[in-house]
Parts: sequence; C-alpha cells; structure tokens
Amino acid sequence: MTALEPFTMEFNGALFGGPSPIYLEEVDGLHDAPDMRVSDVGLMQRDGMIPGDDYYGARTITVTANVLDDGRTLDSLLRALKPGLQKPLRFSFPGVAGGQTVRVYGKVRKRSIKADNLYHKGLAKLMVEFYCADPFIYSDEQVTGLVTPPRDRPGVRAFPLRFPFNLRTKDASYSDRMALINEGTADTWPVFRMVGPMGNPILHNTLTQQRLILNLYLGVGEVLELDSRRRTVLYNGASRYGALDYTSQWFPLSPGANRVELSGSGVQKDMTADALWRSAWI
Repeated sequence: MTALEPFTMEFNGALFGGPSPIYLEEVDGLHDAPDMRVSDVGLMQRDGMIPGDDYYGARTITVTANVLDDGRTLDSLLRALKPGLQKPLRFSFPGVAGGQTVRVYGKVRKRSIKADNLYHKGLAKLMVEFYCADPFIYSDEQVTGLVTPPRDRPGVRAFPLRFPFNLRTKDASYSDRMALINEGTADTWPVFRMVGPMGNPILHNTLTQQRLILNLYLGVGEVLELDSRRRTVLYNGASRYGALDYTSQWFPLSPGANRVELSGSGVQKDMTADALWRSAWI
C-alpha cells in the first residue's frame, strides 16, 4: 500500500481527490465521536441513573464529491461503491491521526447521485455513506514486534567490597524485548503468533499485569495464533479455544509503549513470539 496525498481517500480501487476526476467536497464523521452503547440503569422511584459502562458503537462517514464523467468514470465508480461491500477505506486528511495515511473498515450503506442539468453536462453530484461497525481509525501500516522471554540479569561482582557502597533493590530479571508501541490515542488489539517447540506458553502484559495462559504443547514447527480482538485461539489453523486457561485476560496495547513477556515450561531463552498490530485512534 502506498501513502496517499493529503486530502485524498481510496475505497475498493476508487480514488477520491488528488489527480482523480472525483473531487472531494466534504467529508463528515472523521473527527466526530462514534455512537455510544450505554448501560445506565434508572433509579427506582428516584431521580437520576446508576452509571454503567460505556462502549463505542459504530462510526458513520459521509462523503460528498463532484464527479467529472467522461462516460466511464461514473460506471467504474458505481461498481467500486457497491452497497454492502466492506473494504478498507484509506485516507489522508490534515489533523486526522497526524495527517498520515490511515484506514477504517467500512461498507457502503447509502449512495445517491442527482440527475440534474449538471449531470446531463457531465458533472455528477455524489453522496455516499460508509458504515463502520469498527469505529476505530487504524494506521495503514501493520507493525510486527518481537516478544521474548525475560532473561536473567547478569551477575555483578560483589567481593572484595569497596567503599562507599550502597544496596539497591531491582528486579531479578530483565528482558531485551522491544517495546510494542501504539502511536495512536486508543487501545488497539494485537495478534500474537508463536512457533514451537514450546510448552504451556504465557503472554504477560507487564503494564497491566494481564496474562494469556495456554495449556498445550507446541511441537516443532507447530503454530499458535491468538487474535485478541476476535478472541480466537488457532492451533495449526484449527480452533483450540479450550486450551486458554480460565484465568486468562485478553489485553490490548495501550497508547504509548507496551511491554509483553513470553514464558512457559521448557521455553528456551532464544524462543520468541511475533506481535502484529496497527496503531489506533478514536
């Protein structure tokens, strides 16, 4: 995927703005907060509500554009904007996610073209509404990071004692793993992939102290994939959700730097797991 020019967008091969004959006029819904799903409960025989947890709902993006039709542009555009077709909607707008190329996952819900005098002369007025069940805006680039086991801290020579000296308490282990960095403003849900041999792997988010604990053994070359957004556990492509320990907690990557450790029985220090994610904005 190539980066887009500022104030352009692309959906299913159709380019809006830039050198395209489709001129963007207005885009609504990118800076807006998505709908909210609330769980407040009314107080019995009293004024007010008991506040509950709020969750984001869907996002709606409305695009208005002018289409210069040469007899082929409009036909190809209508094929790209087939209602009900979910595809990445990629865009680059100043002020949205730092102006970089980002994406949402949406489908065309509404589409209208006015058949007026300008339409007869080759200028079509287009309005299209994209429905995004996932309200988050994601980086167009998927990042891959490395998750490693914690490593023993190297020994320090203590004797002979030299003065002055002080006693410092530090963790007994450290990891040379790289930080998993979410550049956005919202939590994002990673995918973890591990290749055996590995026994009972555990992924530990040291920031939140949440863990994903698997009760199974990976043989040589066997692959385990955990999708934290879809809540799936795939063992060599087949579902093995039952291998997930009941004490496990799915965890996202928070905005900023995240630290995740890999451990388990029989895990060698050179064993690793891959983490795949996209930075997210809301």
